[in-house]
Amino acid sequence: MKAIFQLFYRVWFYILAVVPIILFFPLLLLLSTKEKYYSNLYWFAGNVWSKYILFFMGCPPKKLEGSLELPEPPFVFVANHTSQLDVMLLMHICPHPLVFVGKKELSKTWLFGSIYKRAAVLVQRDSAESRKQVYYSIKEKMDNKRGIAIFPEAGVPPEEILLREFRRGGFSMAAEHKLKIVVASFYDCKKRLNWTYFHGGPGQLRYRIIDIIPWQKRDSLEAIDALKDEVYEKMKKDLIANP
Repeated sequence: MKAIFQLFYRVWFYILAVVPIILFFPLLLLLSTKEKYYSNLYWFAGNVWSKYILFFMGCPPKKLEGSLELPEPPFVFVANHTSQLDVMLLMHICPHPLVFVGKKELSKTWLFGSIYKRAAVLVQRDSAESRKQVYYSIKEKMDNKRGIAIFPEAGVPPEEILLREFRRGGFSMAAEHKLKIVVASFYDCKKRLNWTYFHGGPGQLRYRIIDIIPWQKRDSLEAIDALKDEVYEKMKKDLIANP
């Protein structure tokens, strides 16, 4: 019986995620066509789509004591990537328009992909040229005082791995564009909805902004890697302390 509920819970998530996109598709497509409309598109995604999904999934967000306050953008927001609920929780935390850096493959997703490829900055991770192009795309977004959202693990790790090794890209981007880094831990998304079909269920989504790292000049790959490793260790230590 438990396995049947867990399978239904996953199917229910997909229904919740897809139905608003179908209902509002013409409007969402229009809002994704021009840069000046992006704040409206993000408002819909953050205040309608994500909140409605979290509510009907029975997953209310909970900010833990000791969380730092979110600064004004621009910044690079980094968090651990554990679940399909991560994006909804991130939008709950960040009311200011964020631009997501995501994998190019998602642009092929039915309906969602046609909006995603216009609204996000796409990267093909196995292409050095694609990764380089991200820097030019981000510069345009920074001119509009937006935050950049990155999951530095570059993919959802297997359930048994707490935190996968970080990629350098997001930290290079912060150094290149002189951006502070907001570091957040998501504690429960994997428990509620991971990539295993017979797993999960409703409950709180705890989170905390654990650090805000001001921009410092970092001219070498070694310095950027040191920053990457510093953030990784802070996040891993925090996740271990809050199972």
